[in-house]
Amino acid sequence: MQHEDEFPESFQRLRPIKAQRAETQRTAIREWAERWHQSPRTSLAYHLALTKPPDGKPHPTFIHTKAKRPTGAVRRPQKGRTHKPPAKLSHSRLTTSTLYRIITGHAFVGSYTQRFFSQHTPDQIACQCGETIQTVEHVLRDCPRYDAARRRHLTANGRLRNLPQLLSHPKRVQSLLRSLEETGACAKPR
Repeated sequence: MQHEDEFPESFQRLRPIKAQRAETQRTAIREWAERWHQSPRTSLAYHLALTKPPDGKPHPTFIHTKAKRPTGAVRRPQKGRTHKPPAKLSHSRLTTSTLYRIITGHAFVGSYTQRFFSQHTPDQIACQCGETIQTVEHVLRDCPRYDAARRRHLTANGRLRNLPQLLSHPKRVQSLLRSLEETGACAKPR
């Protein structure tokens, strides 16, 4: 029988796969965070949602933002398995897409039209409430057309939350999604 010191050095350093995976993940997250600190972060997404360096946990916007299954859609059980009813999914695909369009600066509002289409009329960039240029901030914070939904979903203790606050916690993201679902704001092309 060989003693431990008789095995080649490479065999003595072997670690379980689970430990190797964990170390690889820690290294990747650390290097990702270093790159995050070194990059200029000029995109709107960094100012609204990606305000902290990566930590390996899912961003609050990814938690519970699954799309609804179309009405009448039936999930067929796999062979040999009992059928479980599908989990209730929370928001429509349109609403979830609108959330990510808001984060990336591509929501269907007047400021988007003004930025990406050179030929626009004042009517195409104005809000229906009379605001000269419709922006996401205007729609979510100021537009009188959405006052009721804003009070119901986007305020806390009578104070309106700003967009980075709404995107920083899963419950607040759900509130924003409920508001977008209810109002259809920023969702339809202008």
